[in-house]
Amino acid sequence: MKVKITLKHGCKQAKQGTNNFVASGAARGCPEPVFEFDNPAGRPNPFEETELTRGLKLIVFSDHMPERHSLDFEVDNAPLEFSFPVSGQVSCLFDHGMGKKTAMDFDHMKSHILYYPNTRGTLTHTGESPMGKVEIHMAPEFLLTFFAGQEDGFPPVIQQIANGTTKDFSIFSGPMTAAMQVAVHQIIHCSYHGLMKKIYLESKVLELVSLKCIQVARQNRSRERFKKLVPRDIEKIHAARDILIDNMETPPSLPELCRKTGLNEFKLKMGFRQVFGTSAFDLLRRHRMEKARLLLHEGRMNVNETALAVGYSSAGYFAGAFKKQFGTTPGKYLSEVREMTSF
Repeated sequence: MKVKITLKHGCKQAKQGTNNFVASGAARGCPEPVFEFDNPAGRPNPFEETELTRGLKLIVFSDHMPERHSLDFEVDNAPLEFSFPVSGQVSCLFDHGMGKKTAMDFDHMKSHILYYPNTRGTLTHTGESPMGKVEIHMAPEFLLTFFAGQEDGFPPVIQQIANGTTKDFSIFSGPMTAAMQVAVHQIIHCSYHGLMKKIYLESKVLELVSLKCIQVARQNRSRERFKKLVPRDIEKIHAARDILIDNMETPPSLPELCRKTGLNEFKLKMGFRQVFGTSAFDLLRRHRMEKARLLLHEGRMNVNETALAVGYSSAGYFAGAFKKQFGTTPGKYLSEVREMTSF
C-alpha cells in the first residue's frame, strides 16, 4: 500500500476528499502550512492530531496503518519534529535536491528531533508489527520562548533553526529513555476529555520536549568536554551503560562489567562520571525507578511485582528508592494512576 503526505504552504488549498490538518511551524508572516494526508476510502484515520496552542501540535499515529506500507512525502516549510516511536520499524530516504540524499532507519529504541525543510522522500515500514509513534510538531520560533538567553547548551544548528537562519537538514537522535516512555504512554492512554484532556496533553508534550532537549544539550556538552578522550573508550562506556540497563533485573557486578567491556575499574568509574555525570550504579538506580514508574502506570502489576521486575527483592528498599526519586511511595503512585484512569 502507498499513500502520500504533502506539507505545503497554507495559501495553497488542500485537495478535496483528503484528511487535512494544519501542522505548526508557519513561516514568518505567512499562513500556517497544510499537511495533507491522502487516505484510501473506508480505511480508519491512522493518526489523531491535537492543536495545543499556536506553534505546537501533537500527532499520535495509531496501529491502524497496515503492517506493510510506504509514505511519500513532500515538505516545504517544516516544523521541528520531535519523534518518539513506540512500535514498528521504518526506513526513510530523504531527498534534499541537487543529488543530496540521506537514508535513515528508525525503531522504538531511539527518539529524534528532525528538521527537513524543502525535502521530499519516502518512508517505508519494514517491521512486522504495526507502526505507532507520538510526534510533536513545533514552530522553530516557538522554541525561542524556552531559550531566554540560555541557549548556549544547545548545538549551534538548533539555535540557528530557532532563529530562522538555516534551512539545512538536521537530525538529533538518542536513546528512548524510560522517562520518555512513561510520558508517551501517558499521552497515548490519556482518559481525560475536553479541556482537561488538552491541558493534560500539553503538559505531557512539554515534558517530552524538555526531556529530549535536555538529552541533546547533554550530548552536545559531552562532545565538547571529551574531545580528547579516545573514541573507542567512550564507545565502551556507552556499551557498559547499555549492559546495565538491559540487565537491570540482575545487573552484573563492577568486575563483571569491566570484563564485558574490556575497561579497567578505574577507567570505567571515571568514564561514567565524565560521560554521564554520575556513577554506574546510580545511573542504574534511576533507570530502574523510571522503568518501575512505567510499569505502575501501565497498571498490569502491583507494587511487589513491579519491585521484582526491576531487580528489587525487598519491597521496602524499592519503596524507599522510589520515594527518593519521585517524592511519593509506589503504593500512592499506583493509587493516583487508578484514580486518573477512572476519571
